[in-house]
Amino acid sequence: MNDKKQLAGTKIKDDIIPVILIIVLYFTGNFIWFSLQNIRHPLNEHEASHFDSSVQLYEGFRNNTIRSWDDFIYTVYTDGHSDAPFNPLFAAVINSMLGKNYMRMLLLMNIFYFSIAVFFTYRTGSYIMGAKGGLMGAVFLSMYPAVYGISRRYSFDFGVMAAVALSIYLLLRSEKFSNRKMSMLFGVSLAWGMLIKWTFAAFLFGPVLFSAIEVIRENIKKSRINLFLSLLTAIIVSAPYQLSVSRIFTDFEKLFHEAKGPWYHWENLRVYTVGVSDMQLSPLYFLLFVTGLYIFIKKFDNSYIKKMFVSLMVIPWMILIVMPHNKNTVHAIPYFPVVACITSYGIMNLSKKFIPALLSVSVLVGIVQYFSFSYGIIVPHLDSVRIGLKPDMYIHYFCLSDDMLYYRHSIKHVYERIYDVISERKEKTGKNSYNILLLNTTQRYFIPGMYVLKHMEWFRDADVRFVSGMHVSVLMDFEPDVDNDLAPGDIDGVIYAGYRDFGAEESYMRLCANIMRKADDYPLEKEKMLDPLVSLDYQNMVGKYREFAEEFQIKEKLYSEDGTDVYIYLR
Repeated sequence: MNDKKQLAGTKIKDDIIPVILIIVLYFTGNFIWFSLQNIRHPLNEHEASHFDSSVQLYEGFRNNTIRSWDDFIYTVYTDGHSDAPFNPLFAAVINSMLGKNYMRMLLLMNIFYFSIAVFFTYRTGSYIMGAKGGLMGAVFLSMYPAVYGISRRYSFDFGVMAAVALSIYLLLRSEKFSNRKMSMLFGVSLAWGMLIKWTFAAFLFGPVLFSAIEVIRENIKKSRINLFLSLLTAIIVSAPYQLSVSRIFTDFEKLFHEAKGPWYHWENLRVYTVGVSDMQLSPLYFLLFVTGLYIFIKKFDNSYIKKMFVSLMVIPWMILIVMPHNKNTVHAIPYFPVVACITSYGIMNLSKKFIPALLSVSVLVGIVQYFSFSYGIIVPHLDSVRIGLKPDMYIHYFCLSDDMLYYRHSIKHVYERIYDVISERKEKTGKNSYNILLLNTTQRYFIPGMYVLKHMEWFRDADVRFVSGMHVSVLMDFEPDVDNDLAPGDIDGVIYAGYRDFGAEESYMRLCANIMRKADDYPLEKEKMLDPLVSLDYQNMVGKYREFAEEFQIKEKLYSEDGTDVYIYLR
């Protein structure tokens, strides 16, 4: 197929009913899953920390404290998060219009994103290989475990996946920016993606670059004007947020903090290498993608589209591999629509006698995986299958990690118990509000997390205030904290994680060490975070810390993991 014919596209005969059926089944499956899980608030601490900006927007609109654009941006920046505004605003609007309900909010938000992603994956596939190929790509996208796993979370990257699917389709339909309508719509889609999450730019950088090169090479005035107008539209729509110098600096700094060791360490390297199979696509779909990619590179005639698709995957993949920032599956999903299209193209170009059988097996495996990973039925322990390469180095069939939510989320009962214990204590004491201090003296990211607890309280209107012990000065000088207005006597309970008893000297020493370790992860804030430790009278503080611990006589063990005990202490 020559470039001219492919760029002009063939007339797409929509077979939209199967696509609508996929969306309906997806919504139904997630509704059933949420109903069975009865998840009433975020369970993942990273997810909960980013949801916080939506909570602040909700409260700001409700209390009429957001009266200007500066107020809006400041609120989105809550607790140092430089989150793009679309997701927090979208969630806040849903909760404001329909009442605070986490399950309902996620269902509506993510079915919106999924519908866009699956529909424009279908349209992109249809544009380059016909409706059957497009439909096949939509089916593959819907069956990737990382897609339906992350669709049950509050995730910026899930929205970026939708924006990427929309943008790549509009870029194709702009026909190298010769079509003004599609070019302008592409500019709007670029702005929308940037307003969801700035990392969207990494996924579209390659396609836009190669498109611009083609426009310059062909030197057609109309196309050059349309390219300029398209990019100008993107800048104008997103500029009020994107051109904040402090936000750009903060976001760039994020790439280099929260490092968990060098990028070439196995635990970091595996997420975007072996993890493409056992943390994202699953083994069969990974093999189909690799096969499809080989056939796509070898047989696809249009070098322009080929460069667009490959660069959309390779550029962000290389960034994800080498950046010191946390390696999470969720960061990779925006290029899945292109992965699905390439997989579909590969299958379409196999011998026709193999295609029906291969598709049947692919769909069957996808269904088995969906029910196994979502509900623990058909093959309940499929995720336990693994191959050992050497000690502490495995290739799994699939990893059901906390990075995604599946049927076995072991921490839900911990949060439920915390809520019950505090509610029972409030009823006995007659106190309307409670202040709970969180102390982590381990080196692990322990459960329960502060943001998860905070949103558990928010969704239930429980009037419980959770304060991180890593940030309040009450633990440094045992005087009221200026920001939080807390004195030791104001604290009604402590949730404590550690290898030693609450109040022991080693416990306090580990707490100080954790503050120092945390400061290393945030170099721009290091000096401020370490200020309380500079003039610390250590022995005096250890004595006060021990006396403080002795005030809490009611103790209950919440859970143990890897030698760490987590307790709740109450007065």
